[in-house]
Amino acid sequence: MDLRIPLWLIAPLLALVSLLALTACTCGNNLAADGPNASSAASTAAQPLTLDALGGKEWVLTHWALGEAAPAAPKVTLSYLEGRFAGRGGCNNYFAGITQGQAPGELKTGPAGSTQMYCAGEAMSIEFRFLENLSSVTAFGFEGGKLALSYEKDGAVEVMLFKGRPLPEK
Repeated sequence: MDLRIPLWLIAPLLALVSLLALTACTCGNNLAADGPNASSAASTAAQPLTLDALGGKEWVLTHWALGEAAPAAPKVTLSYLEGRFAGRGGCNNYFAGITQGQAPGELKTGPAGSTQMYCAGEAMSIEFRFLENLSSVTAFGFEGGKLALSYEKDGAVEVMLFKGRPLPEK
């Protein structure tokens, strides 16, 4: 009897477990020191990773996946407020409901809605790709001060990275 498990089955699970381990670690170099509130991390104990860690910033997409940079323009943005993501998808404004999972950093995104402007050129393909990836996000964490959203695509787990900046004035 052959008890070997195929690599295509193990690799996505290992990637997800690794991301969850990074986000849930509360040892020495705790997550708070790398997260969105790094300046106040030294004075606070490590906190469980919840959706509240995403609030208070606008996140700008920097990478579609590890090793694959996102284009500098148009900017794709993401903000979290009151149980939903919202931002600019490259052309239109979008929103998507999200719910916290049971494990730290685990989440589920609902279907995205958006305005319906047409944009020429690469903006529409960037937006379609982003909204497709966003709809399959399963986990979040922080890596090197950036927001990391894990999503499933073609049977593999990928990670989009976002750089934080202050929320725009309204």
